[in-house]
Amino acid sequence: MASRDDYAVGWVCALPIEVAAAKATLDRVHDDPPPARNSDDNNNYILGSLQGHNVVVAYPNSGVCGKTSLVDVATQLHASYTSVRFNLMVGIAGGVPDTKEDIRLGDVVVSKSTTGWSGVVQDDVNGDRTEDQSVRRKASDQPTPLLLTAMGKAETAAIFEESKMPQYISEIVQKDPVTFAHPGPEQDALFEPNYDHATTESKESGCNYCDSDRIRSQQPREVRDPMVHYGLIAAS
Repeated sequence: MASRDDYAVGWVCALPIEVAAAKATLDRVHDDPPPARNSDDNNNYILGSLQGHNVVVAYPNSGVCGKTSLVDVATQLHASYTSVRFNLMVGIAGGVPDTKEDIRLGDVVVSKSTTGWSGVVQDDVNGDRTEDQSVRRKASDQPTPLLLTAMGKAETAAIFEESKMPQYISEIVQKDPVTFAHPGPEQDALFEPNYDHATTESKESGCNYCDSDRIRSQQPREVRDPMVHYGLIAAS
């Protein structure tokens, strides 16, 4: 059984479906650890291994969400697992800006540093509508050289069509096809960037009450496998 000091990678999630995906990604799930060293640690944890690395998946209690809570989760994680060298924040995107990138449902976006920005930007909107003023500021530190090197290798592998991502996704889908299988391109509805989505009290309604006339037409993409995009990510 691995000890607390054997874990080097932290994986922070916010939503239950994100936690389920993280658990499905693990090659092996470890037994629960002994009580936390930090008595103030309110995190939930899943321990496991992935490609030879011991991983700590951390997530907040139900009903607690937002960027502030994720910062607290990461802080408590490091207090209880002092050997963790870095955290990966992995989640579902809430939207895609109007960019030249052809981003589709199922694609992966990896934060990448640009001049003046570390990779993740905190984007606070002063108001309830998309046209209200937006304030941006740095939300994360510069990734470690180890992570930057790994990202460079992944980009190179994709160029030479050596990426193993389709294989990994297939293995995850086999564990739970109902939850993780791609719903099909017909469910990939891209609305105009200035459209305010209809909201209801039901969390299951999705975009059922949105104006379908505001959906953008998209040409089928030749490549069926998910693609990986690199650039700034906004957290709000």
